[in-house]
Amino acid sequence: MDGGSQRQTVLRLWRQAVIMPVVRTPRPEQAVAVARALHAGGLTVLEVAWNCAGAAEVLAELRRWPGVTVGAGTLLGTADAAAALRAGAQFLVSPIGSLDVLALAHAADAPCALGAATPSEVWRIHQAGSDLIKLFPIAAMGGPQLIKDLREPFGRLPWLVSGSVTLDNAATYLDLGAAVLALGGALLPKDAVAAGDWAQIRHRTEAWCRWLQARFAKAI
Repeated sequence: MDGGSQRQTVLRLWRQAVIMPVVRTPRPEQAVAVARALHAGGLTVLEVAWNCAGAAEVLAELRRWPGVTVGAGTLLGTADAAAALRAGAQFLVSPIGSLDVLALAHAADAPCALGAATPSEVWRIHQAGSDLIKLFPIAAMGGPQLIKDLREPFGRLPWLVSGSVTLDNAATYLDLGAAVLALGGALLPKDAVAAGDWAQIRHRTEAWCRWLQARFAKAI
């Protein structure tokens, strides 16, 4: 794929962001408010969970925001993937290893992260060209130790880790080679969303961004 393609441009933005919040709320207006708080806090790459109410409308709204890269997640097949692309998704994320979803994404010049839980699944989707490899639910599968074990046969693959990622374990995942950290409850506590406490979400986002900036500053 040409390095100047849309797929590679979006993938570069995705990986540069490192932190990717997963927006999953009971109501569409909550999702938009959450996304606004996340963006105000400093994040520019957002995933909208496709199984939340009004996901297509939310995604289409976020696509209108300047400086935001938005994708769709929790895609369980090509029908979901096609609908997400029609709504404007710039990247696709699936918890399963559907090569049909991958093919659909690449045909639309969009990057895609497929899910894997075993060495065979990891290798299958890597060989097929999955741009990132989603390890979910990472905590239930062994946490950082899983990546340590997978690195023995596979080396450093572009991991997207998802599931109970917090400030306490994020650095360990990045040290082991994780490319992207998918964040749920660490950024979006259910009680804050239910209460409409968008300030809390913005403050949490700012704390994560400060942590990431400090980490990169130490690496220079």
